[in-house]
Amino acid sequence: MTRSLDPSSLEIVVRALRSRPEGLTLDELARALGKLPRRTLQRRLARLVQEGRVLVVGGGKYRRYRPVEVERAPEELAVSQAGAENLLADSSAVGRLRRIDVAISGTVYQPLGIPQRIEELFDRLLATASAIEDPFEQAFFVMVQLPYLQPFEDVNKRVARIAGNIPFIRYNLAPLSFVDVPERVYVDGLLGVYELNRIELARDVFVWAYERSCQRYTVARDALPQPDPLRLRNRELLTEVVNAIVRDDRLPDDAAVRELAAPLVDPADLEAFVAMAIHELHGLHEGNLARYRLRPSELQRWRFKQHRAPARPASQLATSRLATVVTPRRSPPKSRPPPKSRPPPKSRPPPKSRSQPKSRLRSKVRRPRRRVDD
Repeated sequence: MTRSLDPSSLEIVVRALRSRPEGLTLDELARALGKLPRRTLQRRLARLVQEGRVLVVGGGKYRRYRPVEVERAPEELAVSQAGAENLLADSSAVGRLRRIDVAISGTVYQPLGIPQRIEELFDRLLATASAIEDPFEQAFFVMVQLPYLQPFEDVNKRVARIAGNIPFIRYNLAPLSFVDVPERVYVDGLLGVYELNRIELARDVFVWAYERSCQRYTVARDALPQPDPLRLRNRELLTEVVNAIVRDDRLPDDAAVRELAAPLVDPADLEAFVAMAIHELHGLHEGNLARYRLRPSELQRWRFKQHRAPARPASQLATSRLATVVTPRRSPPKSRPPPKSRPPPKSRPPPKSRSQPKSRLRSKVRRPRRRVDD
């Protein structure tokens, strides 16, 4: 007889799996759930796999369990992870819904503290936001409702401001920036939502901030040069061609570039692409070789084999981070006249031999004295 399982016990396992999108092994899941017996956990996982709520990946000791449900908010959770990078005391809380109670300073409003209700309301918030067609209404809805729910442990307002730009980017509109918005005005608008459920001040701040952002965006866009459409279309191909020419030690000429680019580039862009690639090859230096996935040693070897001078223009030296300090060349020293030859020293006469004293010339041998007998 099949033993019935409590649905709430299965939901506990599913929530534990949702905390780790990459999946959990049986041992990791057992540690996450505490003192749950291993056999009981295996029985619950088998039921979830049978119902199609959990997916098994791998086998043996590498087997992992993942929830089958499509991730509810890929954009929101990704934005939360980016906005909370290195800002949370608990690194495991980055990109995950809140499981603890939080408080907001400066207000009497207390956010919801039940994890199950937070998860349910977060799903409802995303479903409602997805159903809104107007990008401005959708952005304002996210910027108001997300801080009110406080689904993450921290950085909820920051996540709301970033997520509010998703509709604008999707509809190719100017993004929203809060650079010129006074912090006190923005906080007062959210306090009106927290304590009074009134959105008038927050709405006015949103409209005023977007008008300012549009002005700044227009000025910045007009100041930037227009990108080259040929380079944008063939950016990756240009990198591959330049990389192949340098690593294969080939000449940077028309024939070599055309041979590599002909099978890859559109025939209508081939001539302009060849000219652009040759220009980039002649402009290679230590400051831009990383763009083409090259190492300094490969560039130096290529230059040496092509008999190219290693010197670079001054404009490239100024922009290159790896440029060494170039000292001006010194003119060679003037040749000095050879020193005048000195006359040889006068030869001195040999010293006169001194006559030794007579006492020294005498023989030192003494004659024996004749002995006279008495």
